Amino acid sequence: MANQGKVAVLHSNDVVFLAWQYDEAIPKCLGFSVRRKDLGKAGSGFQALPAWVGWQGGSNADWKPQNTDLWPVQKFNWRDFTAQPGSSYQYQVVPMTGTKDALTPANDLALTTEEVHLTPDTANNVKAYFNNGILSTQSIAHYLPPGSTGAPSSSALLQHINTPGDSLRNSLAGQMIDAVTSLLKRAQKEGGECYMALYELDDEELIQTIIATGKQVHVVLSYSTTNGDPDPKAKSAPKKDAAPSSRQRLHDAGIDIYDRMLPVADIGHNKSIVYVDAQGNAAAVLAGSTNWTQTGLCAQSNNSVIIENPAIAALYLDYWNRLKADTTKAGDDPKALQAADFRSANNKPNLVGNTTVWYSPNTKSKSKPAKAVMPTDLSAGAKKPADAPGDMFEVFQAINAAKQAVIFLEFMPGTPSVLDVIKNVEQANPGLFIRGAATDPKAIEKFNEKNPITTELFHRGAGGKPDKVFETGAAATAVNDQFAYWKKELLKSSPGAHAIIHDKIVVIDPLSETDCVVVMGSHNQGYKASYANDENLVIFRGNRPLAMAYATHVMDVYDHYRWRFKVQTEKSHAWTGLQTTPDWQNIYFDKTGMAYRELCFWVGTTPPPVAAPPATTQAPKPASGTKPKPSPPAKKKVAKPKTKAAGSSAKAKKSTAAKSTPKKKASTGRGKATAAKTRGAKSTKARKPPVTRVHKPAARTAAKKKTAAKTKTRRKVAPKKKKR
Repeated sequence: MANQGKVAVLHSNDVVFLAWQYDEAIPKCLGFSVRRKDLGKAGSGFQALPAWVGWQGGSNADWKPQNTDLWPVQKFNWRDFTAQPGSSYQYQVVPMTGTKDALTPANDLALTTEEVHLTPDTANNVKAYFNNGILSTQSIAHYLPPGSTGAPSSSALLQHINTPGDSLRNSLAGQMIDAVTSLLKRAQKEGGECYMALYELDDEELIQTIIATGKQVHVVLSYSTTNGDPDPKAKSAPKKDAAPSSRQRLHDAGIDIYDRMLPVADIGHNKSIVYVDAQGNAAAVLAGSTNWTQTGLCAQSNNSVIIENPAIAALYLDYWNRLKADTTKAGDDPKALQAADFRSANNKPNLVGNTTVWYSPNTKSKSKPAKAVMPTDLSAGAKKPADAPGDMFEVFQAINAAKQAVIFLEFMPGTPSVLDVIKNVEQANPGLFIRGAATDPKAIEKFNEKNPITTELFHRGAGGKPDKVFETGAAATAVNDQFAYWKKELLKSSPGAHAIIHDKIVVIDPLSETDCVVVMGSHNQGYKASYANDENLVIFRGNRPLAMAYATHVMDVYDHYRWRFKVQTEKSHAWTGLQTTPDWQNIYFDKTGMAYRELCFWVGTTPPPVAAPPATTQAPKPASGTKPKPSPPAKKKVAKPKTKAAGSSAKAKKSTAAKSTPKKKASTGRGKATAAKTRGAKSTKARKPPVTRVHKPAARTAAKKKTAAKTKTRRKVAPKKKKR
């Protein structure tokens, strides 16, 4: 029987994600040529996409691309970052067989995708936008001059992203600048008005757009030191000759602004705009995770939607008016903000068609209970516990009802949060496809220069702990030394930056027409945000194009940081270039492995069942109102005298544990390239240079002890470098 294959394609507004699978490994296959046809160009054929990383033992110092006919893809999935927004494409995946110097396409095994159209439009008049704010890429490493550490200069980066119109700024922001300013420009053009609720504002281009809208814009601007507001932790007074803050500039320009100066412990976390047309009708709303700062646009992963729905826009306008009234009523007393009537009015789901909108704070108490726990019953129709916020309970129930997959990106969700529920449903249903990344909340809450920021990667089987990718401190997550094809990379926009992944996204069953769910907004998707913050949260149901766009974004970010974890852990054994044997395919045909099951999910193959977790051996808890039976007295244990051998063993264990603890120094281990992005700018504007991300083959499964010869060969190709 012929070797059959399947291919799946998903896309966002500017990234295409491909995954493919064959019945069996392909003899002599050294990778795949990924080819693209531009359907907007008459007579266009399939052209091999560019590749920046070649065979083991080589290098690419000038960072000049070859193509995947010559440097094939040694993976069974691929992300096209060279795709241009607004374009329409079709893709072809062709196995390349033979030797590295004489590759032949196996055209009889070629797979062709359906057509894709790169647009923010999804369904139900919802547009979705995602930026390109991952900095640890080889494109950035080659574009910026090196700083004192040898990594790209963060000060040079800031100069670029702070300059309106700069090509690197536009490339990192993607279409996000156009998205967040579109309703303001619509008001300027059509005579409508905009009602904005913002947390942080310091981006020059965005400030100028607000000021240019004049009397047609109304702003509730919350407390943030980013806005020039006093920092209670500051050791010195602000400079007298400092430039006016963004808040002061809006006041000076005569903008209708309401200063919502919440206490430091609470956050006015919204990033929303309501557009009201010239006839006074609420028409559209912008929502999402993107703060109005240069880092929010260019140096973090973020998302936004524009919803063209009068009923949903009217809900956001009502909320804006409640924010204004609560702010005005409190006067100069920060503790009087978020009053009881404001909270009570927010405490309800707002259902419009298949979309539910929640607003925060929506609890009676202003702070999360110290002993808040996860609800134990999340089934349909279950009663909400008294301390569970209504918005979080609805989201928790949606996750609990997942049938195929839960994928997510989170920043500082706290606990209880969606992460707790996701871990629980994975244990209850180990066959679920779970993928996601979350910036570690504990590291963030204790953030200082000595504490590492970590990204947690979720992908394991039931009961497995997430892999932690360190952003700073204990270990590096970017390529931290020049070797083979790669240069040292930049992790974040400045030494004090701490939000790497800033999305707040849960996607449930993204491939289902009826059961797909997208949860997004400003809400960090934990109890604390519902209790203490001004937030908005949107739950979309049944919008499959939207779910697939969000799934593309999640897998983009997840795959990037998954590679960081492999660099961090494999160090000198990490991938250094394309292999010259077909053995690289093996992990994709191991039916017990993660790589095989992932492909099954994307292409629709039924994977083997996963064994359920072992049943608990704990005794059941007594029913309410009954007394537990007393346990029989425990037998006394007679302590055995410690022998010398036992003591030596304990010392050895202690020594081993100490060795396994990461040191607070940058790792000098080598890894394969970080993903470098080439993001196209909006088709009507020239946004160059492109920012390229490089694809790498998936790392081998841990602890598969194959031939020692391969390890020796790899070491010969790229000898370990000395520590700097």
